[in-house]
Amino acid sequence: MIEGNKNVEKEYGQDENKNSFINFQLIYRTVILNWYWFILSVIICVGLAAIYLRYTTPTYQTVAKLLIKDQEDNKKSGIKYSSNLGIISNSEGIDNEIEILGSRSVAQDAVRDLKLYVNYTTKGRLKTITLYRDQPLNVDVDSKHLENLNRPIELSIKRDSNTFILDGTYYVPTNERDAEGPFTLNTKFYSLPHSIVTRAGVITISSNQGRLLRKGEELNVTLQSP
Repeated sequence: MIEGNKNVEKEYGQDENKNSFINFQLIYRTVILNWYWFILSVIICVGLAAIYLRYTTPTYQTVAKLLIKDQEDNKKSGIKYSSNLGIISNSEGIDNEIEILGSRSVAQDAVRDLKLYVNYTTKGRLKTITLYRDQPLNVDVDSKHLENLNRPIELSIKRDSNTFILDGTYYVPTNERDAEGPFTLNTKFYSLPHSIVTRAGVITISSNQGRLLRKGEELNVTLQSP
């Protein structure tokens, strides 16, 4: 009886090994006979990943540390910014400095210094691309009228050989909220820098560090008050 059980277990083990061997052969044959499907899948996945990385707008994260010193030398500047915030204080405190760093006036100064109130875009093959610092042209409005804008100025600049063609719309502020318009712009110019006088201000167009708008390229510009 015991020998019979051993024989059964032995035969079962042989059958299991045989089945495992057959399964391995089946997997091997499946891979060999369908190798082109695996290669095609890899190519498609790599291609989709490359397209995603190429046309997805990149997102960046920055981290900064600030050292705030409570010194008498900074008292005057602290009182100046505190008055803009409506904070009445005779001392230079850490809490006031934190409020100053997050104040609207500091944010507006940063927007003006970095010219973030101007947005440049161009049409790519599959999507609209936002440009920053590497745009071919710089467009700006005189500071006096820039502060009064309550509607965006939208411009489209194209280059045809040595001719720049500008089309756009703008509004003329009547008070803090209302404005007249839209008024249209349609002009040509042949050299840079170039200035255009409008009722919304003087628009200045110049080359960005020697870069040029390529022939047939279109640059879309939006200016807003900071």
